[in-house]
Amino acid sequence: MPLTQGQHFNERYWIAELIERGGFGAVYKAWDITLNRPVAIKESYEDTAEGQRQFLHEAQLLANLAHPNLPRVIDYFALAGQGQYLVMEFVDGQTLEELRVLNGGTLPEGRTLVWMAQVLEALSYIHGQEPPIIHRDIKPLNIKITPADKVYPQGRAMLVDFGVAKAYDAHKRTTVGARAVTPGFSPHEQYGQAGSNTDARTDIYALGATLYMLLTGQEPPESVSRLLRDPLIPPRQLNPSLSPEIEAVMLKAMSNDPELRFQTAEELQAVLADLLPTSAPSPAAKAPPPALQPAAPAQATPQQSPPAAAQPGKTAPLKSPQPAAAAAQPKPAGRPSGKKSPQPAGIAAGATPTGAPPPASSPPVIPPTFSTPSRSASKLPGILAGLLAIAGLIALLYVIIRYWPGLNTQISQSSTDQPAFTDEAPLPVSAQISPIDGMVMRYIPAGTFQMGDDAERGLQACQLLREPFTKDTCQQDWFEIEEPPHSVTLDAFWMDQSEVTNHMYAMCEAAGKCSPPQMAISPSSASYYEDELNADSPVISVDWEQAQAYCQWAGGALPTEAQWEYAARGGIASALYPWGNTLDGSRANFCDINCTSAAANPGFNDGYSDIAPAGSYPPNGYGLYDMAGNVEEWVADWYGAYPSSAGENPTGSAEGTYRVVRGGSWLTYGNDLRLVHRGGFEPNYSALVLGFRCARPLDTPGTAMPPSAQDLPAHTPTPQPYPTEISSRDGMVMRYIPAGSFQMGSEIGQSDEKPVHTVTLDAFWMDQVEITNRMYRLCDAAGACSSPVPTGSDTRTNYYWNDSYANYPVILVNWEQAADYCAWAGRQLPTEAQWEYAARGGLAGAAYPWGDEDPICSLFATNGAQYGACPVKDTLRVGSYVPNGYGLYDMAGNVREWVRDWFGLYEDEALVNPINRTATQIRILRGGSWVNDSPSSLRVSDRSAIDQDDYRGYDAGFRCVDTVDQPIPTHTPTPTGAVEPSFLPTITLVKPVTYTQQPGEFVYCIARRFDVDPFDLLELNELSENTVVVTGTTLKIPQSGSWPGDRTLINHPAMYTVRTGDTIFSIACAFGDVYPEAIIYYNGLTAPYTLTIGQQLYIP
Repeated sequence: MPLTQGQHFNERYWIAELIERGGFGAVYKAWDITLNRPVAIKESYEDTAEGQRQFLHEAQLLANLAHPNLPRVIDYFALAGQGQYLVMEFVDGQTLEELRVLNGGTLPEGRTLVWMAQVLEALSYIHGQEPPIIHRDIKPLNIKITPADKVYPQGRAMLVDFGVAKAYDAHKRTTVGARAVTPGFSPHEQYGQAGSNTDARTDIYALGATLYMLLTGQEPPESVSRLLRDPLIPPRQLNPSLSPEIEAVMLKAMSNDPELRFQTAEELQAVLADLLPTSAPSPAAKAPPPALQPAAPAQATPQQSPPAAAQPGKTAPLKSPQPAAAAAQPKPAGRPSGKKSPQPAGIAAGATPTGAPPPASSPPVIPPTFSTPSRSASKLPGILAGLLAIAGLIALLYVIIRYWPGLNTQISQSSTDQPAFTDEAPLPVSAQISPIDGMVMRYIPAGTFQMGDDAERGLQACQLLREPFTKDTCQQDWFEIEEPPHSVTLDAFWMDQSEVTNHMYAMCEAAGKCSPPQMAISPSSASYYEDELNADSPVISVDWEQAQAYCQWAGGALPTEAQWEYAARGGIASALYPWGNTLDGSRANFCDINCTSAAANPGFNDGYSDIAPAGSYPPNGYGLYDMAGNVEEWVADWYGAYPSSAGENPTGSAEGTYRVVRGGSWLTYGNDLRLVHRGGFEPNYSALVLGFRCARPLDTPGTAMPPSAQDLPAHTPTPQPYPTEISSRDGMVMRYIPAGSFQMGSEIGQSDEKPVHTVTLDAFWMDQVEITNRMYRLCDAAGACSSPVPTGSDTRTNYYWNDSYANYPVILVNWEQAADYCAWAGRQLPTEAQWEYAARGGLAGAAYPWGDEDPICSLFATNGAQYGACPVKDTLRVGSYVPNGYGLYDMAGNVREWVRDWFGLYEDEALVNPINRTATQIRILRGGSWVNDSPSSLRVSDRSAIDQDDYRGYDAGFRCVDTVDQPIPTHTPTPTGAVEPSFLPTITLVKPVTYTQQPGEFVYCIARRFDVDPFDLLELNELSENTVVVTGTTLKIPQSGSWPGDRTLINHPAMYTVRTGDTIFSIACAFGDVYPEAIIYYNGLTAPYTLTIGQQLYIP
């Protein structure tokens, strides 16, 4: 008996909505009142004995399975006169078939292989049961991808629908499940008597067919017809961008002869692992100097053994990426007074995961192996190890700051490193912008310089910046690879101003010239590559081949090692770093007080715990950013010994094992930031610390930058990420749109788009996405809005009230309804000028929000949009496509959007904050929609004149704007040195008797803030250096004594941009002597002090 929405069912479940219904049953989303969580309820209409037995069989199969890529059974029951019910874990997300259709017919190879590897984990598990379980219905519709998280940064693949699975008996050849086939995905043996000849290789065939469908966009022919007349078209004939290796995998998996297929899931899994290499080289005889090895995994529990590390030259089976646990760091030396070194407690918010690759001050190291943990595995050892590692680091920090004099002592200059052109003034800078990727290219003049250095200087840097913080004893032979100093002469060239960013690399991927990064995560972001907040941060996790492929697409190549070092020097010859001879935490991002690695130099503070946006630090003399730190950079050369004689335009060794990396990273010691430091990795290695930039020949085309801008940090066409706010009324994320002037209209558009005229606007906030059904229902429930009429969409009978479409744009509302909603939310509809200015996203004169390219139906392309040519003839979930430069989604396509103005013709005059208030009964819709077949309707200047009362369209929605009380700085990073507002009083807080530790705090931070000796704080609370103090612990605060030294870690007053994992308390800790109460007061915050990534806070 069909269930109904809102029904209280079986005294435990509340039915939320129908997900799908077929001839034999239905699936509902429901709420488990007992366990307080969403569930899926599968209902069977079968009234035959066989049908009921099959449904019970599915329940029994799933009830005994526990795997992260399989849904879990929660309950099973049968109700007389109604039916049978299977209650399972609710799996949110979209099927691979839905994603394939939404992306224009195919999916990217790299992402698909990651998901297939997860499915193979599940198959390996069920095939390993006793007796083995054969799924028998693998296809894109039966694999669901959940939203991304930190464990599964590209989403988790869930193998669903075990309705036709069977338990396999190799001897009896019996079938426990039902006979069923899916043409195109079922092998010929499944067509036999109840599929009695099926085994594990049946699922292998179906998985190969699934790959075929996802990567070619064409359903494979039915297996039985392939035996007679219908051959399988080779995949690369349908999609030439596919690699030959993946084509071979598909053809082998889909062999009509089961004996010629992969025989087990593990065999296929190992082959896929080879397509995504996870191993790194072992040290060679003349490899780079030793680096810290990856942190050891936490001690295994009896239920789980630690994963084996990948061995040199081998690959481990591809598994879902999960951070490895960290081992405790070595204890620091004791305090001279006899007291123990202070041990901080807790983890500051945003701590770097210990699964990140180790610093590459060389030799190439084996990255940690990722594996999916057993459900029974304990997480406690890894958590404690991580706490102890951070505690040991901060204890060491105290000793170094207090007892290590002359931390910034300069290292003697080499007598052989003579100035080639100047030791002081940088040369003039000129620049142009690439028309391919928008990169600012800096002109590097021809010249001669001394490349390399004496090993003795490397030893001195190591002894100063590495030895004091580890058990290592620096060896001079580590640095012999940097000598001899030799004269090199180079022709002039262009060099990328910054490291290639995620935004730029995504353009190459969308063009089909680059494969996606091998991991989409960073230490602090589960969706680093795809999150628009990281658009202007360096792309990472790309190997040498991927970096070179990008540079070739962009019209250049990876720089030679000589070009890189010459450009990094910035016109200053005899220096250790791009800025001089002294390590400076304000000029580079490396492992310092913010870093949880054992490679930390704790006497410095660069403001970042891991990757910083490109261009966050001052440029060198040639206008190049981050030539020291942030991410290490691939160069063109093989790793090998330098020549002893002078050379012109050298390209390094003719062959080798490793490719050179330069520059140091956020995870390396300060001595690895030296201009001459060299590291090396195998070309197929990728890591969270590895990126690149390109060099380009002088004839590379580009747009010249005006001379007035060439001595300033030049921006790419895509603006830096702007701050956000979250509405307390409807939860909408609002993007900050800066004040500015632009040319409104178009001379090549319709007559109502002319004449083009100058408009100047104040700053404002704009909704990041179109108002959704979920948001509008809040207003509807409050009585401030009227429901859309009707409540369906063009192809969906139940749309507005259906939670499956809760995050889709509300439609079928007229102008008055849209205005009512914005008023209820405390905002208003945008003016037409505000809408067009925001839609342009900082790109002057472009036709679309992304540029001048016509739209395509690709979810991953910068010019992707939902319009009439796309396969789904209806709305899509908001934010399905790539945002524009201001972080706004769907400013072209999906639904047209109401604006505030009455319709009228433009006039040829400059205007400030214009709005047409002359009533005409005609309002304006902007942006184009899924209905429009013509791309021109999606142009930023296109206008649709519509009756404000009568029009309620399937393609009409809206978003809102809000005013800005005080303009916000929008460049990255926000500079310190802000002037404290004169109208705010000074806050003076007394030293408390007790204090309760808050999220993001630790003992050492609390001692610094309250100006007490950290050892006294530990002794008063009877804590040792190894005690882990957790959030919520009440500590006694000493009433005498003081902090031994300067309590300030970062100068303030200042503005601070909130990052992932921040709390009010962790931010206060980062500055050292700032009270959280002061941050709360000066910024007008209220409990529970929820922060938003990108939010600007004033630090008093």
